[in-house]
Amino acid sequence: MFRITSYLLFLSAPLLVLAGLLPWNNDLATNTDYDPATARRFFDLAVASQLGPNDDAKRQQCFDKSWSDYNYQTVVVKTAVCDSKNNECQMYIAYSAVKNNYVIAFRGTNGGSQLIVESISSLNTYDAFQAGTYNGGGRVNHYFYEGVRSLWPTIKANLGQTNSETTFFITGHSLGGAMASVTAARLSLEGLAPSNQIRLYTFGQPRTWDYQTATAFRDWVPYTWRIVHNSDPVPHGPPMDTSGAKTGPYHHTQEIWYNEKFDSFTRCSTQSGEDGTCSDSLSDFKFIVDVVNSEHLHYFGVKVNDYGAAGCSSAFTHSLFAAFLVVFFKLFTQ
Repeated sequence: MFRITSYLLFLSAPLLVLAGLLPWNNDLATNTDYDPATARRFFDLAVASQLGPNDDAKRQQCFDKSWSDYNYQTVVVKTAVCDSKNNECQMYIAYSAVKNNYVIAFRGTNGGSQLIVESISSLNTYDAFQAGTYNGGGRVNHYFYEGVRSLWPTIKANLGQTNSETTFFITGHSLGGAMASVTAARLSLEGLAPSNQIRLYTFGQPRTWDYQTATAFRDWVPYTWRIVHNSDPVPHGPPMDTSGAKTGPYHHTQEIWYNEKFDSFTRCSTQSGEDGTCSDSLSDFKFIVDVVNSEHLHYFGVKVNDYGAAGCSSAFTHSLFAAFLVVFFKLFTQ
């Protein structure tokens, strides 16, 4: 029986967590533990990835709302064909000269065609992962890997101001979170960024790696947090091998599991990305119920797509695409 995993709709929780109510940690480059205020700031970077090359003003709005002390400027916004049906993946790079810091953020699934191709590919296609000196036999989701490959030349070409002190903030929601994870690993393994100067925050990230690479990921990118909203089903796909063989899709650490109202969270295992006391503990019924609660599309009390499209201001419209996601995006977990 399939578990529901959807990119869903309908605002089901009030706006309980607002950036202005949280204390800010301004020394993020030395932050080695999960900080909810920092995560909320990263969320604005993640949703800004939805904005296209002509949306500079709205993207700047997201930067200025939570990162005014960084004075971010957009370096590049890039889309590239990333699958056999000519669907596009998108990312942006921003730079803070004040903090000597780069942001690389990736857009989530964009449209029904991409959703179909991504879902089918994710069920059965994993590639051998190679980056830098790593050729350890571990595997990575083909769709997410190809998405990063399609944008990698742009990434390398636009990190021109790096030095030994440069820090990197990598982020994304859903598909964007998976691509952010692959990118962080490649930056580390290919010597483009020291592992201890990367901070990776993802939101609703699907399983991206197999057991071998997910376990090694702790060494590649030690400061990594996967934020999961209660019964968001997307982090539970593609389906994990439950036979005990530890093959197939597997999460890297560290899951940060928020409750339904997004007003409390659990720091999950730092040793295993599949902590049976966190979101993996939920029953199939909870994921079915999420068709109504739509927790994948709601993080930090806002609807992800609408909030990003509005330049990180509150918005309450709901797209037809979100409705389609509820109807279609099943096939991902079981």
